[in-house]
Amino acid sequence: MISFICACNNEELINSMLVSSLKCQKCQDFEIIIIDAKKHGFTSASQTLNYGASISNGDILVFVHQDIRFENDSIIDKIVMFSNNNNFGIAGVAGVKYGNKQVFSSIYHGTSHSKVGVFIDDIKEVASLDECLLIVKKKDFKGFKEYNSWHFYGVEYSLRCFVNNEKVLLFPLELYHLSPGNSLNDNYWITLKKVARDFKKLNYIPTTFTQFRNNFLLNFQIIKLKKKLKRRGDLNE
Repeated sequence: MISFICACNNEELINSMLVSSLKCQKCQDFEIIIIDAKKHGFTSASQTLNYGASISNGDILVFVHQDIRFENDSIIDKIVMFSNNNNFGIAGVAGVKYGNKQVFSSIYHGTSHSKVGVFIDDIKEVASLDECLLIVKKKDFKGFKEYNSWHFYGVEYSLRCFVNNEKVLLFPLELYHLSPGNSLNDNYWITLKKVARDFKKLNYIPTTFTQFRNNFLLNFQIIKLKKKLKRRGDLNE
């Protein structure tokens, strides 16, 4: 069984996107665990998703955003096949290699339904994953680290696997993500600095947004990026 675990703050959205597309899957051997973080008093993605994992019954855990829609009816079959046939620490649908800004994915996003990065049609090894969808075998799940944030939980978990020589994989699972993922707030930058300290031996903190330099230039890079995002209107302060 697969457990889909989702933090939700918009019931109409999750029903029209994630839930409706799951109901159309040929394989119905799954459960969906929807968690209202506010009702539970959770203040971070890690608290919310770790709780979801703790009450799950599936052998495979899929942590997924509420505004995801699967583009065909065989996604669950593919997740099971890829998971059973590969050894990995964590898998996803969009990611980057270490030291390389190029994004690889199998997803579309935004109102324009545009492709994200270079499309893949086979499994690909990377170093860091986008958090829109993450896959972990329950027996191997180590828990997301608590940063009191809604950012970087997937990046941190990916890098933990990466430095411990556990594979970080992309699965070619075609899906649509409504959000373009380009609206950032101050907590994003605060959490980035915490992750950078935790992985101080890495020269870069790779993300699907960019490769952050993990040295004295990080603060300068953040200032430059914040100015650029503010001009574009993608910065929430």
